[in-house]
Amino acid sequence: MNNKNKTRNTILFVDDETYILDSLRRRLRTMNERWQILFADSAKSALELMAQYDVDVVITDLVMPGCNGVELLEKVAHTHPHTVRIILSGNIDRLTALGSTEVAHQFINKPTSAEELRILVERICQLRDLLDNRKYIRLATEIQNLPSLPSTYYELLEEINAPDPSIKRIGSIINKDLGMTAKVLQIINSAFFGLPHRVYSVDQAVALLGLDTLRALVIHVNIFSSFPPGRTVLSSVLSLRDHSLLVGYLAKKILQEEKVQKELAEKAMLVGILHDIGYLLLAHMPDISRQVIQMSREHGYSLAEAEYELTGISHAEIGAYLLGIWGFEEELVEAVAFHHHPSQAPHPGSGMLMAVYIADTLLNWVGETIGGKEKLSLNYLQNQGMALDMDYWINVADDLQKKVGTAHE
Repeated sequence: MNNKNKTRNTILFVDDETYILDSLRRRLRTMNERWQILFADSAKSALELMAQYDVDVVITDLVMPGCNGVELLEKVAHTHPHTVRIILSGNIDRLTALGSTEVAHQFINKPTSAEELRILVERICQLRDLLDNRKYIRLATEIQNLPSLPSTYYELLEEINAPDPSIKRIGSIINKDLGMTAKVLQIINSAFFGLPHRVYSVDQAVALLGLDTLRALVIHVNIFSSFPPGRTVLSSVLSLRDHSLLVGYLAKKILQEEKVQKELAEKAMLVGILHDIGYLLLAHMPDISRQVIQMSREHGYSLAEAEYELTGISHAEIGAYLLGIWGFEEELVEAVAFHHHPSQAPHPGSGMLMAVYIADTLLNWVGETIGGKEKLSLNYLQNQGMALDMDYWINVADDLQKKVGTAHE
Protein backbone atom coordinates (compact mmCIF):
# COMPACT_ATOMS: atom_id res chain seq x y z
CA MET A 1 0.00 0.00 0.00
CA ASN A 2 1.35 3.40 -0.91
CA ASN A 3 0.32 5.36 2.18
CA LYS A 4 1.48 3.37 5.19
CA ASN A 5 3.06 6.47 6.71
CA LYS A 6 0.02 8.62 6.08
CA THR A 7 -0.85 11.52 8.35
CA ARG A 8 -4.40 11.80 7.01
CA ASN A 9 -7.23 9.31 7.31
CA THR A 10 -8.29 7.76 4.02
CA ILE A 11 -12.01 7.72 3.22
CA LEU A 12 -13.52 5.88 0.24
CA PHE A 13 -16.97 6.69 -1.20
CA VAL A 14 -18.61 4.16 -3.51
CA ASP A 15 -21.69 4.85 -5.66
CA ASP A 16 -22.61 3.86 -9.21
CA GLU A 17 -24.27 7.28 -9.72
CA THR A 18 -21.40 9.52 -10.83
CA TYR A 19 -23.36 12.71 -10.13
CA ILE A 20 -23.56 11.70 -6.46
CA LEU A 21 -19.79 11.19 -6.35
CA ASP A 22 -19.29 14.57 -8.05
CA SER A 23 -21.56 16.18 -5.46
CA LEU A 24 -19.64 14.56 -2.60
CA ARG A 25 -16.36 15.67 -4.16
CA ARG A 26 -17.53 19.29 -4.17
CA ARG A 27 -19.21 19.25 -0.77
CA LEU A 28 -16.27 17.64 1.02
CA ARG A 29 -13.49 19.61 -0.66
CA THR A 30 -12.81 21.48 2.59
CA MET A 31 -11.79 18.18 4.24
CA ASN A 32 -8.92 17.49 1.81
CA GLU A 33 -6.35 18.74 4.34
CA ARG A 34 -7.53 16.24 6.94
CA TRP A 35 -8.68 13.33 4.78
CA GLN A 36 -7.43 11.58 1.72
CA ILE A 37 -10.75 11.15 -0.13
CA LEU A 38 -11.17 8.47 -2.79
CA PHE A 39 -14.15 7.84 -5.08
CA ALA A 40 -15.24 4.68 -6.90
CA ASP A 41 -18.23 4.13 -9.20
CA SER A 42 -18.35 0.35 -8.74
CA ALA A 43 -17.43 -2.37 -6.28
CA LYS A 44 -14.66 -3.50 -8.66
CA SER A 45 -13.10 -0.03 -8.73
CA ALA A 46 -13.44 0.23 -4.95
CA LEU A 47 -11.54 -3.01 -4.34
CA GLU A 48 -8.84 -1.93 -6.78
CA LEU A 49 -8.38 1.32 -4.85
CA MET A 50 -8.32 -0.56 -1.54
CA ALA A 51 -5.51 -2.72 -2.89
CA GLN A 52 -3.47 0.48 -3.32
CA TYR A 53 -4.52 2.55 -0.31
CA ASP A 54 -4.88 1.85 3.39
CA VAL A 55 -8.54 2.85 3.69
CA ASP A 56 -9.86 3.71 7.16
CA VAL A 57 -13.54 4.12 6.28
CA VAL A 58 -15.56 2.92 3.28
CA ILE A 59 -19.00 4.44 2.70
CA THR A 60 -20.98 2.69 -0.03
CA ASP A 61 -24.36 2.78 -1.69
CA LEU A 62 -26.38 -0.39 -1.18
CA VAL A 63 -28.10 -0.90 -4.54
CA MET A 64 -25.50 -1.13 -7.32
CA PRO A 65 -25.33 -3.28 -10.47
CA GLY A 66 -23.08 -6.31 -10.55
CA CYS A 67 -21.92 -6.31 -6.93
CA ASN A 68 -24.14 -4.53 -4.43
CA GLY A 69 -23.11 -2.75 -1.27
CA VAL A 70 -23.56 -5.72 1.05
CA GLU A 71 -21.51 -7.97 -1.23
CA LEU A 72 -18.81 -5.32 -1.43
CA LEU A 73 -18.65 -4.93 2.34
CA GLU A 74 -18.48 -8.70 2.78
CA LYS A 75 -15.35 -8.68 0.63
CA VAL A 76 -13.95 -5.66 2.47
CA ALA A 77 -14.56 -7.36 5.82
CA HIS A 78 -12.57 -10.37 4.60
CA THR A 79 -9.68 -8.58 2.88
CA HIS A 80 -9.48 -5.34 4.92
CA PRO A 81 -10.84 -6.22 8.40
CA HIS A 82 -9.55 -2.98 9.96
CA THR A 83 -11.70 -0.78 7.69
CA VAL A 84 -14.92 0.70 9.10
CA ARG A 85 -17.85 -0.20 6.83
CA ILE A 86 -20.85 2.11 6.33
CA ILE A 87 -23.94 1.90 4.11
CA LEU A 88 -25.27 5.17 2.66
CA SER A 89 -28.47 4.42 0.78
CA GLY A 90 -31.97 5.54 -0.10
CA ASN A 91 -35.28 3.72 0.11
CA ILE A 92 -34.81 -0.03 0.30
CA ASP A 93 -36.85 -2.93 1.60
CA ARG A 94 -36.53 -4.00 5.22
CA LEU A 95 -35.11 -7.47 4.56
CA THR A 96 -32.26 -6.03 2.46
CA ALA A 97 -31.51 -3.44 5.14
CA LEU A 98 -31.53 -6.06 7.87
CA GLY A 99 -29.14 -8.17 5.84
CA SER A 100 -26.67 -5.29 5.83
CA THR A 101 -26.48 -5.27 9.64
CA GLU A 102 -24.18 -8.27 9.61
CA VAL A 103 -21.39 -6.52 7.69
CA ALA A 104 -22.09 -2.77 8.01
CA HIS A 105 -21.13 -0.95 11.18
CA GLN A 106 -23.64 1.82 10.44
CA PHE A 107 -26.50 2.54 8.05
CA ILE A 108 -27.14 6.12 6.87
CA ASN A 109 -30.13 7.27 4.86
CA LYS A 110 -29.87 9.35 1.69
CA PRO A 111 -29.97 12.25 1.40
CA THR A 112 -27.57 13.38 4.08
CA SER A 113 -25.70 16.65 4.38
CA ALA A 114 -21.97 17.11 3.95
CA GLU A 115 -21.82 18.33 7.55
CA GLU A 116 -23.48 15.14 8.83
CA LEU A 117 -20.99 13.04 6.87
CA ARG A 118 -18.10 15.14 8.14
CA ILE A 119 -19.19 14.71 11.77
CA LEU A 120 -19.69 10.97 11.31
CA VAL A 121 -16.30 10.35 9.73
CA GLU A 122 -14.42 12.71 12.07
CA ARG A 123 -15.88 10.87 15.04
CA ILE A 124 -14.70 7.52 13.69
CA CYS A 125 -11.23 8.94 13.05
CA GLN A 126 -11.06 10.29 16.61
CA LEU A 127 -12.03 6.89 17.98
CA ARG A 128 -9.26 5.24 15.99
CA ASP A 129 -6.81 7.80 17.38
CA LEU A 130 -8.06 7.08 20.91
CA LEU A 131 -7.51 3.34 20.52
CA ASP A 132 -4.18 3.90 18.71
CA ASN A 133 -3.42 0.19 18.36
CA ARG A 134 -3.79 -1.41 14.95
CA LYS A 135 -4.17 -4.93 16.33
CA TYR A 136 -7.03 -3.84 18.60
CA ILE A 137 -8.59 -1.69 15.87
CA ARG A 138 -8.66 -4.72 13.59
CA LEU A 139 -10.08 -6.91 16.36
CA ALA A 140 -12.94 -4.51 17.14
CA THR A 141 -13.63 -3.60 13.52
CA GLU A 142 -13.83 -7.15 12.19
CA ILE A 143 -16.23 -8.32 14.92
CA GLN A 144 -19.73 -8.74 13.44
CA ASN A 145 -21.37 -9.84 16.68
CA LEU A 146 -20.31 -10.41 20.25
CA PRO A 147 -20.58 -14.01 21.44
CA SER A 148 -23.08 -14.94 24.13
CA LEU A 149 -23.19 -17.70 26.70
CA PRO A 150 -24.45 -20.85 24.96
CA SER A 151 -27.29 -21.19 27.47
CA THR A 152 -28.50 -17.64 26.77
CA TYR A 153 -28.13 -18.03 23.00
CA TYR A 154 -30.10 -21.27 22.86
CA GLU A 155 -32.69 -19.91 25.27
CA LEU A 156 -33.31 -17.05 22.81
CA LEU A 157 -33.49 -19.44 19.84
CA GLU A 158 -35.98 -21.62 21.70
CA GLU A 159 -38.20 -18.63 22.51
CA ILE A 160 -38.01 -17.22 18.96
CA ASN A 161 -39.01 -20.63 17.54
CA ALA A 162 -41.75 -21.28 20.11
CA PRO A 163 -45.32 -21.68 18.78
CA ASP A 164 -46.35 -18.57 20.71
CA PRO A 165 -43.17 -16.51 21.39
CA SER A 166 -43.34 -13.71 23.93
CA ILE A 167 -41.87 -10.27 23.24
CA LYS A 168 -41.55 -9.75 26.98
CA ARG A 169 -39.67 -13.02 27.38
CA ILE A 170 -37.36 -12.21 24.46
CA GLY A 171 -36.59 -8.82 25.99
CA SER A 172 -35.81 -10.49 29.32
CA ILE A 173 -33.35 -12.90 27.67
CA ILE A 174 -31.56 -10.18 25.68
CA ASN A 175 -31.38 -7.97 28.79
CA LYS A 176 -29.20 -10.63 30.42
CA ASP A 177 -26.54 -10.45 27.71
CA LEU A 178 -24.10 -7.60 27.02
CA GLY A 179 -23.48 -8.41 23.37
CA MET A 180 -27.15 -8.91 22.54
CA THR A 181 -28.05 -5.67 24.31
CA ALA A 182 -25.49 -3.67 22.30
CA LYS A 183 -26.49 -5.21 18.97
CA VAL A 184 -30.24 -4.74 19.40
CA LEU A 185 -29.79 -1.09 20.40
CA GLN A 186 -27.38 -0.54 17.51
CA ILE A 187 -30.00 -1.81 15.06
CA ILE A 188 -33.06 -0.04 16.46
CA ASN A 189 -31.20 3.29 16.57
CA SER A 190 -29.87 3.01 13.03
CA ALA A 191 -31.05 5.54 10.45
CA PHE A 192 -32.96 2.79 8.64
CA PHE A 193 -35.70 2.78 11.28
CA GLY A 194 -35.83 6.58 11.32
CA LEU A 195 -37.09 6.87 14.89
CA PRO A 196 -37.64 10.44 16.13
CA HIS A 197 -35.71 9.74 19.33
CA ARG A 198 -33.03 7.40 20.64
CA VAL A 199 -33.94 4.16 22.39
CA TYR A 200 -31.99 3.18 25.52
CA SER A 201 -34.11 0.28 26.76
CA VAL A 202 -33.87 -3.26 25.42
CA ASP A 203 -37.53 -3.90 26.24
CA GLN A 204 -38.56 -0.87 24.18
CA ALA A 205 -36.21 -1.85 21.34
CA VAL A 206 -37.60 -5.38 21.20
CA ALA A 207 -41.19 -4.08 21.21
CA LEU A 208 -40.40 -1.67 18.37
CA LEU A 209 -38.62 -4.30 16.28
CA GLY A 210 -41.47 -6.80 16.64
CA LEU A 211 -41.45 -10.58 16.37
CA ASP A 212 -41.10 -10.82 12.58
CA THR A 213 -38.04 -8.57 12.47
CA LEU A 214 -36.47 -10.26 15.49
CA ARG A 215 -37.02 -13.67 13.96
CA ALA A 216 -35.41 -12.52 10.71
CA LEU A 217 -32.43 -11.04 12.57
CA VAL A 218 -31.84 -14.07 14.77
CA ILE A 219 -32.54 -16.89 12.31
CA HIS A 220 -31.75 -15.49 8.86
CA VAL A 221 -29.23 -12.71 9.48
CA ASN A 222 -27.54 -14.44 12.46
CA ILE A 223 -26.81 -11.24 14.38
CA PHE A 224 -26.13 -13.26 17.55
CA SER A 225 -23.67 -16.07 18.15
CA SER A 226 -22.57 -18.37 20.95
CA PHE A 227 -19.13 -18.81 22.50
CA PRO A 228 -17.60 -21.94 20.91
CA PRO A 229 -17.36 -24.83 23.40
CA GLY A 230 -14.16 -24.73 25.41
CA ARG A 231 -13.14 -21.17 24.47
CA THR A 232 -11.06 -19.55 27.19
CA VAL A 233 -12.37 -16.10 28.11
CA LEU A 234 -10.82 -13.38 30.22
CA SER A 235 -12.98 -14.35 33.17
CA SER A 236 -16.36 -15.77 33.88
CA VAL A 237 -18.87 -14.23 31.48
CA LEU A 238 -21.52 -14.78 34.12
CA SER A 239 -19.48 -12.74 36.59
CA LEU A 240 -18.92 -10.03 33.98
CA ARG A 241 -22.64 -9.92 33.27
CA ASP A 242 -23.55 -9.70 36.95
CA HIS A 243 -21.06 -6.92 37.56
CA SER A 244 -22.24 -4.97 34.50
CA LEU A 245 -25.89 -5.19 35.47
CA LEU A 246 -25.09 -4.09 39.02
CA VAL A 247 -23.05 -1.11 37.81
CA GLY A 248 -25.92 -0.12 35.53
CA TYR A 249 -28.46 -0.39 38.33
CA LEU A 250 -26.29 1.53 40.84
CA ALA A 251 -25.40 4.29 38.35
CA LYS A 252 -29.09 4.79 37.61
CA LYS A 253 -29.93 4.86 41.31
CA ILE A 254 -27.22 7.46 42.00
CA LEU A 255 -28.61 9.81 39.35
CA GLN A 256 -32.17 9.23 40.50
CA GLU A 257 -31.08 10.37 43.95
CA GLU A 258 -29.61 13.45 42.25
CA LYS A 259 -33.07 14.17 40.78
CA VAL A 260 -31.84 14.26 37.16
CA GLN A 261 -34.07 13.78 34.14
CA LYS A 262 -35.37 10.25 33.77
CA GLU A 263 -33.70 9.83 30.36
CA LEU A 264 -30.26 10.65 31.78
CA ALA A 265 -30.69 8.03 34.50
CA GLU A 266 -31.72 5.48 31.84
CA LYS A 267 -28.64 6.36 29.79
CA ALA A 268 -26.43 5.89 32.85
CA MET A 269 -27.91 2.44 33.37
CA LEU A 270 -27.15 1.53 29.75
CA VAL A 271 -23.57 2.82 30.04
CA GLY A 272 -23.16 0.84 33.24
CA ILE A 273 -24.34 -2.33 31.53
CA LEU A 274 -22.00 -1.78 28.55
CA HIS A 275 -18.98 -0.21 30.29
CA ASP A 276 -16.94 -3.46 30.31
CA ILE A 277 -18.07 -4.74 26.91
CA GLY A 278 -14.45 -4.53 25.75
CA TYR A 279 -13.75 -7.68 27.78
CA LEU A 280 -15.88 -9.65 25.32
CA LEU A 281 -13.51 -8.50 22.59
CA LEU A 282 -10.43 -9.37 24.62
CA ALA A 283 -11.80 -12.90 24.92
CA HIS A 284 -10.55 -13.28 21.34
CA MET A 285 -6.99 -12.58 22.52
CA PRO A 286 -6.44 -15.35 25.12
CA ASP A 287 -2.65 -14.91 25.30
CA ILE A 288 -2.93 -11.25 26.32
CA SER A 289 -5.81 -12.10 28.65
CA ARG A 290 -3.70 -14.66 30.47
CA GLN A 291 -0.82 -12.20 30.82
CA VAL A 292 -3.20 -9.57 32.21
CA ILE A 293 -4.56 -11.98 34.81
CA GLN A 294 -1.06 -13.12 35.78
CA MET A 295 0.20 -9.56 36.20
CA SER A 296 -2.90 -8.64 38.20
CA ARG A 297 -2.31 -11.51 40.61
CA GLU A 298 1.45 -11.10 40.93
CA HIS A 299 1.50 -7.32 41.44
CA GLY A 300 -1.89 -6.66 43.02
CA TYR A 301 -3.03 -4.61 40.05
CA SER A 302 -6.62 -4.27 38.96
CA LEU A 303 -7.26 -5.86 35.57
CA ALA A 304 -7.41 -2.40 33.95
CA GLU A 305 -4.07 -1.40 35.52
CA ALA A 306 -2.49 -4.60 34.22
CA GLU A 307 -3.91 -3.95 30.75
CA TYR A 308 -2.42 -0.45 30.62
CA GLU A 309 0.92 -1.75 31.91
CA LEU A 310 1.11 -4.47 29.26
CA THR A 311 -0.34 -2.78 26.19
CA GLY A 312 -1.05 0.88 26.99
CA ILE A 313 -4.70 0.18 26.17
CA SER A 314 -7.56 -1.25 28.22
CA HIS A 315 -10.94 -2.85 27.68
CA ALA A 316 -12.46 0.64 28.16
CA GLU A 317 -11.00 2.11 24.95
CA ILE A 318 -11.67 -1.08 22.98
CA GLY A 319 -15.30 -1.20 24.07
CA ALA A 320 -15.77 2.51 23.38
CA TYR A 321 -14.33 2.14 19.89
CA LEU A 322 -16.71 -0.71 19.08
CA LEU A 323 -19.76 1.17 20.35
CA GLY A 324 -18.63 4.28 18.50
CA ILE A 325 -18.32 2.64 15.10
CA TRP A 326 -21.67 0.94 15.78
CA GLY A 327 -23.24 4.39 15.98
CA PHE A 328 -23.84 4.83 19.71
CA GLU A 329 -24.08 8.41 20.93
CA GLU A 330 -20.86 10.27 21.63
CA GLU A 331 -21.65 10.93 25.31
CA LEU A 332 -22.28 7.22 25.92
CA VAL A 333 -19.09 6.24 24.11
CA GLU A 334 -17.08 8.80 26.08
CA ALA A 335 -18.44 7.48 29.38
CA VAL A 336 -17.38 3.94 28.45
CA ALA A 337 -13.94 5.08 27.27
CA PHE A 338 -13.10 7.06 30.43
CA HIS A 339 -14.93 5.15 33.17
CA HIS A 340 -11.59 4.40 34.88
CA HIS A 341 -10.10 7.89 34.36
CA PRO A 342 -13.02 10.34 34.22
CA SER A 343 -10.92 13.44 34.81
CA GLN A 344 -9.19 12.80 31.46
CA ALA A 345 -12.46 12.80 29.51
CA PRO A 346 -13.28 15.66 27.11
CA HIS A 347 -16.40 16.29 29.20
CA PRO A 348 -15.44 15.25 32.76
CA GLY A 349 -18.61 16.78 34.20
CA SER A 350 -20.93 14.33 32.46
CA GLY A 351 -23.45 13.02 34.98
CA MET A 352 -23.43 9.62 33.29
CA LEU A 353 -19.65 9.37 33.46
CA MET A 354 -19.54 10.34 37.13
CA ALA A 355 -22.32 7.93 38.10
CA VAL A 356 -20.76 4.99 36.22
CA TYR A 357 -17.32 5.81 37.62
CA ILE A 358 -18.65 5.81 41.17
CA ALA A 359 -20.73 2.65 40.69
CA ASP A 360 -17.93 0.71 38.99
CA THR A 361 -15.33 1.74 41.56
CA LEU A 362 -17.49 0.90 44.55
CA LEU A 363 -18.66 -2.42 43.15
CA ASN A 364 -15.09 -3.43 42.30
CA TRP A 365 -13.65 -2.58 45.70
CA VAL A 366 -16.36 -3.07 48.31
CA GLY A 367 -15.19 -5.69 50.78
CA GLU A 368 -11.51 -5.38 49.77
CA THR A 369 -8.75 -4.35 52.16
CA ILE A 370 -8.71 -0.98 50.42
CA GLY A 371 -12.28 0.27 50.41
CA GLY A 372 -14.17 1.86 47.54
CA LYS A 373 -14.16 5.28 49.18
CA GLU A 374 -10.35 5.37 49.24
CA LYS A 375 -10.15 4.24 45.61
CA LEU A 376 -12.44 7.03 44.42
CA SER A 377 -10.92 10.28 43.22
CA LEU A 378 -12.80 12.55 45.58
CA ASN A 379 -11.00 15.61 44.18
CA TYR A 380 -12.41 14.83 40.77
CA LEU A 381 -15.95 14.47 42.13
CA GLN A 382 -15.68 17.63 44.21
CA ASN A 383 -14.34 19.58 41.22
CA GLN A 384 -17.43 18.50 39.28
CA GLY A 385 -19.73 19.61 42.08
CA MET A 386 -20.89 16.13 43.07
CA ALA A 387 -21.08 15.82 46.85
CA LEU A 388 -22.45 12.41 47.78
CA ASP A 389 -22.63 10.54 51.06
CA MET A 390 -20.07 7.94 50.06
CA ASP A 391 -20.52 5.85 53.18
CA TYR A 392 -24.19 5.47 52.22
CA TRP A 393 -23.35 4.45 48.65
CA ILE A 394 -20.67 2.01 49.83
CA ASN A 395 -23.35 0.30 51.92
CA VAL A 396 -25.74 0.25 48.96
CA ALA A 397 -23.03 -1.27 46.74
CA ASP A 398 -22.17 -3.80 49.43
CA ASP A 399 -25.80 -4.89 49.73
CA LEU A 400 -26.10 -5.23 45.96
CA GLN A 401 -22.92 -7.24 45.70
CA LYS A 402 -23.94 -9.62 48.45
CA LYS A 403 -27.05 -10.50 46.46
CA VAL A 404 -25.11 -11.86 43.51
CA GLY A 405 -21.80 -12.91 45.04
CA THR A 406 -18.35 -11.74 44.08
CA ALA A 407 -18.37 -9.24 41.21
CA HIS A 408 -15.94 -9.21 38.32
CA GLU A 409 -14.12 -6.09 37.30
